[in-house]
Amino acid sequence: MHLRDPPIIHRDLRVHNIMVGDDGNYKLIDFGSCTKISYNEVTPQVIHEIEQDIYWNTLQQYRAPEQLDLRSGYPVG
Repeated sequence: MHLRDPPIIHRDLRVHNIMVGDDGNYKLIDFGSCTKISYNEVTPQVIHEIEQDIYWNTLQQYRAPEQLDLRSGYPVG
């Protein structure tokens, strides 16, 4: 999904959203929180927008480090 143009970001990657198929391969499910939006520059002007997006579309315990500390300046994608 990350190799697509633009990349598709699955924002709810957790054990509950991974299943094992009859063929033994793992299957990713629940694409309801997916997005193509990525924030390459996290500036004070967009932090509130990003915080709202993250709050409504991710679970806190499964957030990536760059989502937990937006003031670090790392891209969020």
